[in-house]
Amino acid sequence: MKIKHLAFALLMLQPLSYAYATTSIADEIAVLKDSAQEGDAESQYDLAVIYYTGNVAPQDYKQAFSLFTQSAEQGFAQAQHALGAMYEKGNGVQQDNKQAWAWYSVAALSGRENIAMDLSSLEKKLSPAELKQAQELAKQYHDKYRKK
Repeated sequence: MKIKHLAFALLMLQPLSYAYATTSIADEIAVLKDSAQEGDAESQYDLAVIYYTGNVAPQDYKQAFSLFTQSAEQGFAQAQHALGAMYEKGNGVQQDNKQAWAWYSVAALSGRENIAMDLSSLEKKLSPAELKQAQELAKQYHDKYRKK
């Protein structure tokens, strides 16, 4: 796991455009893809970040959303937070503040820190009925997708 994180960190620090990616970067992405396809939540998250940012591969919000979802559904708190952000911004998915609030809440319950501002900001955008729906979604998601 630590080696994979180091490789990912090195990937994200590359100042090069993906068009000029070296073979080693392409190899590291291939390793992440293999691990992600095998269901490794951390690799799914790392690969999603690569697609989301477009730093070392073409930006692809739909692919990022799919990978964040797979990782989030395995209880990976960083992916749950990222999924909330995608719903809040409408990147790769239809904008939905209730879904965003629910995923932020699940991420907080999963141990992700510094989410209070995200939740507070969204609460101001939701009606009391929408907030209640978001809270119900969060409970369902937490029961279903918490880290086992």
